[in-house]
Amino acid sequence: IDAGIMAAGDPESDRPGTYPRFRHRLMFPIRNDNGEVIAFSGRLLEANAKAAKYLNSPETPLFTKSRVLFGFDRSKRPISKAGQALIVEGQIDMIMVFEAGFENVVASQGTAFTELHAKLLKRHADEVLLCFDSDNAGFKAAEKALQILAPTGLKVKVAAIPAGEDPDSLIRKKGK
Repeated sequence: IDAGIMAAGDPESDRPGTYPRFRHRLMFPIRNDNGEVIAFSGRLLEANAKAAKYLNSPETPLFTKSRVLFGFDRSKRPISKAGQALIVEGQIDMIMVFEAGFENVVASQGTAFTELHAKLLKRHADEVLLCFDSDNAGFKAAEKALQILAPTGLKVKVAAIPAGEDPDSLIRKKGK
């Protein structure tokens, strides 16, 4: 329960005990800079479910969402080598972009890009390319990220992704 893997049920409901927080979800381990698993993110498998599409571990002594970029443990060297970081929204986008050969990619885990993320990237890159989903949430996330990144001195670019697409769907349709 303290680690967020299990959740306590409501004694007055049909779930009085504990239950797996990430049931019926595709699990993504969230790792720290050294590659150690510190949390999880789960994507709902059922298309029409009424629950949130993504669910992250709660904040714990090991995990603070505002301090961790998904995939940074694998991408920090390619980011340093390229001098550029590609930022996408979600885990599947990050994995697809990485597998397509763009290894200097991280995910902000939704729209939660923070000043701590910007400082982390500034230590490894001179430029950031925002590759958020081409939807209202993605546009708002890009605007917020620009406001956070601008004062850091990083050069910031925004990728123009066709309407209704995200990095994952675009690569699946158009290739690398």
